Amino acid sequence: EEPSAGQASPASPDASEASADTPAVSATPEDAAESPVESSSEAPEPGQPPTAASAATGAFPVGPVMGVPGQPPTVPSAATGAFPVGPVMGVPGQPPTAASAATGSFPMVTPAPPPPPSPMSPATRRQLKVGLGALVLVLVLVIAGIAVVSILNSRRTPEKEVSAYLALIADGHAEDANKMVDPGASHDESLLLTDEALGAATSRITAVKVEDADVDGDDDSALVTATFRLDGERFEHTFSLNRGDKEYGLLDNWEIEDPLVNKVELTSSTFDSLTIGGQEVSLDNSEYTSSHETLQYVYFGVYDIAAGSSRSKYLTPDATSLQVDSAERVSSSKGAPDQTVTVSASPTQALKDLVLNKVKQETTDCTTPPNNMDSECPSAVQSRQISKMEVTTEASEVTIDSSATTFTSGKIVITTTKNSTYGGTPSTDTSRFKFEGDIDWDAGQEEPTVTVLRTTSAYY
Repeated sequence: EEPSAGQASPASPDASEASADTPAVSATPEDAAESPVESSSEAPEPGQPPTAASAATGAFPVGPVMGVPGQPPTVPSAATGAFPVGPVMGVPGQPPTAASAATGSFPMVTPAPPPPPSPMSPATRRQLKVGLGALVLVLVLVIAGIAVVSILNSRRTPEKEVSAYLALIADGHAEDANKMVDPGASHDESLLLTDEALGAATSRITAVKVEDADVDGDDDSALVTATFRLDGERFEHTFSLNRGDKEYGLLDNWEIEDPLVNKVELTSSTFDSLTIGGQEVSLDNSEYTSSHETLQYVYFGVYDIAAGSSRSKYLTPDATSLQVDSAERVSSSKGAPDQTVTVSASPTQALKDLVLNKVKQETTDCTTPPNNMDSECPSAVQSRQISKMEVTTEASEVTIDSSATTFTSGKIVITTTKNSTYGGTPSTDTSRFKFEGDIDWDAGQEEPTVTVLRTTSAYY
């Protein structure tokens, strides 16, 4: 039977002999495991007597071991020879912990729980509330800003842009439409791109309907088709739009590329100015013909045409209305006019009276010597042998051509009496003729210059 812990093993004679010379260690392996300090032969402390081995166990008792400062030295157990371990310092403020007398092991020390956190001061709580409130406010503002931008962009689509543009034209706001879409006209070509001219139109676009935009794959250009009515007729127009730079870096910006205008060339051989939609437009002398002409940009609509102030007393235009729409476009060449309007003149009664008075004056001159010798007088009166000239029938009317630049008088009858060359009976002759002449319109001159140039025979 194995000896129990704390009992000495029976020693053999050899072992007994050996113990006299060699100190034996009394601790068993189990004891060594339980005790952190093993017995060994050590030199005695200075000033202490040598230590003898135990007679019962043959183990050397180990001298006193210093333990905790201020406590007496620790001696080995008489039963086991193991040193009880001195108290160990534990938690500050608590008494030291001693090892178990039976096992020599230290009991586990449970650390004290951490102290509870100190409560926040009122100032800290206020700061925390302010910080959280500011964070919530920022989040609300960001979300609200995103929502506002989304709403605003929903109103800035290509369709909305075209609708707004057409609404301005329909309401007669030409100048705002000019700002929204550049017509591309110079100052001299923009005389009819005014609120006054568009507002005076006898008919503007109505019943506007805008279809959904056809946006390209790159999302940077779009086509928008709109339909509207003008003077009772239905028209369709497709607008091209490009995406411009975002306003403030957030708002969409679509730009219409093609304005709803026609380039209208106005020409006239008579008028040096015309009144279109209540606005007087000057016509310049043509470089290649004797006509007057100008190029003007005009919004879709129907406008009245009247004579300019310099000719309004004597002439009225044969064209009294100008209609501007896509159907009137005759050219798609860049720089060429979209439509050309030639305005001829009809003489007023004032012009007819002016020319007729000139004819009557010339008739009188041709029957009064020596003016009867003038080249424009009839040949029957161009003689110095005439003793008497009498106007039997005076012109009662004149005919003015469509350009109001030439005229022909009514029939004139003059009776002449010639003296006989050889003293015979005077002869009587009757001359029937018409006067022809020109009407010249000088720039800036209200009344034209009427000139009788020749006579033609009149048999009826």
